[in-house]
Order: sequence, then C-alpha cells, then structure tokens
Amino acid sequence: MELGPYDLKKLSDPLLLAKVLWPNVKIYAKQRQVLKSLQDNDETYVVAGNMLGKDWIAAFVVLWFFLTRHPCRVLTTSADYEQLEAVLWGELGNWINTSAYPLKVEKGGPLVVQHLHIKKIVHGEECKLSYIRGRVAAKGEGMLGHHIANVGDGIPRTLFVADEASGVDDLSYERASTWAQRVLVIGNPWPCANFFFKAVEKGDVAIRPVIHEASPLEVS
Repeated sequence: MELGPYDLKKLSDPLLLAKVLWPNVKIYAKQRQVLKSLQDNDETYVVAGNMLGKDWIAAFVVLWFFLTRHPCRVLTTSADYEQLEAVLWGELGNWINTSAYPLKVEKGGPLVVQHLHIKKIVHGEECKLSYIRGRVAAKGEGMLGHHIANVGDGIPRTLFVADEASGVDDLSYERASTWAQRVLVIGNPWPCANFFFKAVEKGDVAIRPVIHEASPLEVS
C-alpha cells in the first residue's frame, strides 16, 4: 500500500492517522482526551507532570493538524529556546522519522523539514501559505499575522501550541488568540500567575471566541 500526501487529508480522525502512520504506537486514555478536546474545542489546557508524554502528544497534535488540512498554519512556542528546540521539536522530528510511510519530501513525502520550520508540498509544488514554525519571542514579538482566510467550511486551519506554558508570557498568548482557531496550552503545574494558571483555575468555559479573519497572504 502506498500512501500519497493527499490521502492524508482523508485521515481527519487523529487516532486513525496514528493507526495508519504509526501502527505500533499506543495513545493512552488521557492523551486521547487531549485529541478529542482539540477536535471539539477552541482552546485546550493540559496540566501534566514530568515523563507523562505531554510533549509527545503535543508534537503529534502539530503533525495531525498540519497533515490533514490545507492550507494550514501552526505556530509553536515554549518557555525558552532550548525547551522548544530540543524537547517539543525533538519529539516532532521523532514522529516524522518513525512514520510507516515517508513524510519528508526527499523520501517522497509531503513535508519540507527545516530548522524550526516545516513547509508542505501540495499538487507537486511548495505551498506558499502553509507552515509549521517554532518561535520563542519576548513580549509577544512574532506572534501576530498567522491568519488563514476563512473559506466557510468550518474546518479550523490555524493552531497555536504553547509548551511549558507556565513560562510563556501573556502577550504571546493574547496575540496568538487574534488568529488561532485552535489553541493547545500544555505544561507542568509550576507556580505561575499567567494565562495558563488563570485558565486552569477558571475551568471549562463554553464561550467560543470571535475568530478574526484576514487575507490569506498575510504573514508575520
């Protein structure tokens, strides 16, 4: 069986995608809850301790989201550069390298993988709109302008992932909220007073935020 890059769009169920591309991987109940929440809710907050697979599942979320919709933009951030590069993007690289079907373009897959930047091949050409980026920014710098125009089909195409969120500043979250149709905030329960702490304390909220639309050519 050969799996082409466009067949991936049919695997919109993250568990089905995992079964096809990583058939030997076990996604546990709590991690399945994260995936379910990302499908159903605008924002998902996850509090977890060390060595429980939170970075592992966050990296899978990034790939699932990016592979199964087009155009698509994903921005990832973390408490510091080392955490972003070595941990979250390390897990992302591991998922890409262990797929049962090639994901890197040089092996026939759809992904152009660079340092903290992944692009996508669509219909034989590099998509100018779609990307995954890793960015750690002071005072929210670089967190604006990652919109994708709303095409009216109800499919979210923009994702913001904040890893080790107890150390991510409020302004980064606030600026990402102007464009992100899905948000995953995940981290250890370290003492903090930022948006992560406030959202966890608040609990479930059934209000959908306004999604701001922009030109599909608007980039940061």
